[in-house]
Amino acid sequence: MKRFLYRFGFEGPVEWEENQRHGWDGESSDAFWVIADNQEEALAWGREVSEAMVHEFFKRSGWEEKVIPSWKEAGYANWVEDPPSPEFTNDLLASLLVVEKGKCRTI
Repeated sequence: MKRFLYRFGFEGPVEWEENQRHGWDGESSDAFWVIADNQEEALAWGREVSEAMVHEFFKRSGWEEKVIPSWKEAGYANWVEDPPSPEFTNDLLASLLVVEKGKCRTI
């Protein structure tokens, strides 16, 4: 298996509320490593983990399960980046979460 740098955009709870209230479109981004056989598997598993991570962000902010927005349904940008952009120093890359395809350790 190979390690892929997966990046994704999302709205956290505060951003979501502010965007809804003011008609803004601000969002954040994050990255983590996915261990998978190929890029397609890394993208697919990255999307599953992104959904779980964003759900957890909202849950930890006190949102009720039934009103937490779906990351997948919102259609945020997500991609595998190879090579990593210069903003990622070696120290930053070494500190990122690592998930293996089929496992979902999030935050």
